[in-house]
Amino acid sequence: MKRAFRSGLPIIAVVGVLIALAVLLAVRPWSGGPPVEVEEAVAQPAEFGICNVSVSDIPPGLEVSGLVLPAQIFGDVHEGPFGMAFFLQVSVPLPEGAKRPEPPGPGEIIRSNALIDAQTGKVFGENYKTAADEAAIKPVLARLRVGPWKPAGPAWPRTDTPPTGEIIELPKTVTVAADYLKPTLKYREPEAGSAMSAGYMSFATLPEVVQVYTCESSVEISSTGQVISWEVTPEEEAMFQRFLDEVVAP
Repeated sequence: MKRAFRSGLPIIAVVGVLIALAVLLAVRPWSGGPPVEVEEAVAQPAEFGICNVSVSDIPPGLEVSGLVLPAQIFGDVHEGPFGMAFFLQVSVPLPEGAKRPEPPGPGEIIRSNALIDAQTGKVFGENYKTAADEAAIKPVLARLRVGPWKPAGPAWPRTDTPPTGEIIELPKTVTVAADYLKPTLKYREPEAGSAMSAGYMSFATLPEVVQVYTCESSVEISSTGQVISWEVTPEEEAMFQRFLDEVVAP
């Protein structure tokens, strides 16, 4: 089974037991595209949150981002839709324009960071390269707020604004040359800040299935464009419907 994942949450390499993960869906979040090789500067909002955890007054020189990872990697973690767990990460970014290094060796820390369960606020791990990095991140962890958090600002499909995300097309299953000409399902990638992730699952014997989810809701779409599961809270129905409105069936 292959997983190609794109997420509306920014995804960056994580902490803990030196797990190295790259951007898919984003996303991105939990991609089928080429790996990102250059670290991009990210403007930090006054407040950043995901699911049930948020932090404000983020100082310059630190980056706060959302991560979506398989819950089975961890022990005591809240499991969300599709067996995924949501995290908030506080990190010291690589210098602007710096290439991502190769996977770390035993005991090697690529950059300082801390990983927090986005439902409970539990800190799962802290890795520090320097004492200065630790002194910068620790006060942010002390300001973590656990409680309902709602993102602000326009971000499709959470807001009814024109979508700008990339159009993703499912891979073609090719058995004969003519299969290259057959269309496949297309969907619009959720924008960062929408609190939504989307990605597709590929199985050896089954067509791709697109999975769309937030911290509280989930939808599965078949490769023909049919909605095969819908578990959405009333508060998020409009957001998921806007996503479905942009799906183009083959």
